[in-house]
Amino acid sequence: MAAATYLTRVIPLLFLSGKTFSPPVQQWLDFIPTAILAALLAPMLLQHEGQWSINHLYFWACLPTFLVAWKTRNLFSTVVAGIVFLTALQLFF
Repeated sequence: MAAATYLTRVIPLLFLSGKTFSPPVQQWLDFIPTAILAALLAPMLLQHEGQWSINHLYFWACLPTFLVAWKTRNLFSTVVAGIVFLTALQLFF
C-alpha cells in the first residue's frame, strides 16, 4: 500500500515538474485545493448523525470562522478562531 500511495504521487510529479501549462489549464488547476477542501468539509458541516442538517454546533461555528478566514487570510488566526467559536458554543449550548 505504501508503494501504491507513493507511486501515484511521484509519477505525475516526475512527468509534470518543470512543465508550463496554458493559462486556462493553470487557472483550472488553481481551483483543485479549494474543491478538495470543500469536499472534505461539506459533509461534516452539513450532516449531523447521518441526516442533512444545519442544526449542530460545527455548522454554526464555521460561519464566523469563515469570516475570520476571509478577512485575515491567515491560517493560524482561522484555526484559533474556529477553536474559540466551537468551544464557546459548546460551553453555552
